[in-house]
Amino acid sequence: MTIDTERFRTIENVRDFLYSLMDRKQPVPKTTELRKRAYRLLKHYPEEYFIEKLKEAYYGGKDEKTKNTEHMLYLQRIPQ
Repeated sequence: MTIDTERFRTIENVRDFLYSLMDRKQPVPKTTELRKRAYRLLKHYPEEYFIEKLKEAYYGGKDEKTKNTEHMLYLQRIPQ
């Protein structure tokens, strides 16, 4: 059984994993290593039901334009 803290930690770990794949200074892992890591991350990754609950809690009754604006502002803060 996966608890909420594991779900949140997994989202952060997936982000870190994807950044590590983009880092050209690190060697590219073998396919089997990538699959094992992906399996471990997906084991606790939140399912669509939990993602929808998070969106409802975050966005509440905001209209679509407000949601899109906030999302774009968030994306601008992500390092390239």
